[in-house]
Amino acid sequence: MSGANLKFYQDFQSTTATLEADIDRLASTPSRQADIDDIRGRISRLSNTLADATDYLPTYDQKTYAETIKGLTDTLNKKVDKVAPKPRFQFKPRSKPSAPGAKDERRLLSKPATDDSQSATPSSSSPSTPAQAQKDYNVSLKSSPDLVKKPSFSSSKTVNLTSHENLHIVLPPSASHATSYGDLSDFDTCVVDMSGPARGETPFAGLSLRNMRRCIVVTGDVEGAVHITGVRDAVVVVVSRQVRIHECERVDFYLHCSSHPIIEDCSEVRFAPNPECYTPPWSSTHENQWDQVDDFKWLKADHSPNWSVLPEEDRLADDFWADVVPGKTSAGVTDILTKAGIIS
Repeated sequence: MSGANLKFYQDFQSTTATLEADIDRLASTPSRQADIDDIRGRISRLSNTLADATDYLPTYDQKTYAETIKGLTDTLNKKVDKVAPKPRFQFKPRSKPSAPGAKDERRLLSKPATDDSQSATPSSSSPSTPAQAQKDYNVSLKSSPDLVKKPSFSSSKTVNLTSHENLHIVLPPSASHATSYGDLSDFDTCVVDMSGPARGETPFAGLSLRNMRRCIVVTGDVEGAVHITGVRDAVVVVVSRQVRIHECERVDFYLHCSSHPIIEDCSEVRFAPNPECYTPPWSSTHENQWDQVDDFKWLKADHSPNWSVLPEEDRLADDFWADVVPGKTSAGVTDILTKAGIIS
């Protein structure tokens, strides 16, 4: 092991041991959102450190380190669910299919709503107030009559959205206060544009997308790593230093990524460069490696059959990204997903 490899190993082991201890401590002490945000930020910085070391670390070591980081993220998510448990979700038959001929008629039940008046903003909370007492923007999204939902996230440091279906969500500039971390999970048939607040000086520190089906997601700029798990039949735009994709099927990824994108346990995923309107301000100094994909489950010398380049004729036009996804037209969710080829 070279000197650089040994130093990285020692630093990595020390950092992960501290993170594991801090995550475990969440179960025995009152959970505060600031503690969770701090841990997410440190995991994101660890991912950035790994991305910077890819030039000298062997591929096998990179995979091992990446799996450890993913394990930390999964452990944190499970611990957060325990200290702030969510209702269990079940599938139900769809009463009104989003499109004729759709094969999969299952839907996720929405999370039961609670009285928004019981929520409190950080400005009115004491330091000992649990994170779950803060305003739940998931509730306001479900009750909003607007065609395009624009949650402000003005009283939150993170964007945490879960269990939504048939919604068009566009984050407004006021959400720039909430870009310390983003977490989207359990979405079905939605369009989500997170790029508004996460541009220029206010990128997300890190981001995760989990369990999403028949969706369009635009992440905005992400300074650290993006972890994408369990996404199917979707289109995702990511601007990030590092992208790790797990257990995804039939997804088109439009990327600006300054390191090799990594896939694992994926099939029928395609890649293209980011749309022009989402070009980050740092693009001139960071090469876009969108097509330098590493498949950790394909170790042969020839090209992995699990991913391919999205043909230019199949890529969505610039006006789709500039006008339709941000909600500048009157198109509904079904129309947008149909135009993107996600549903028919």
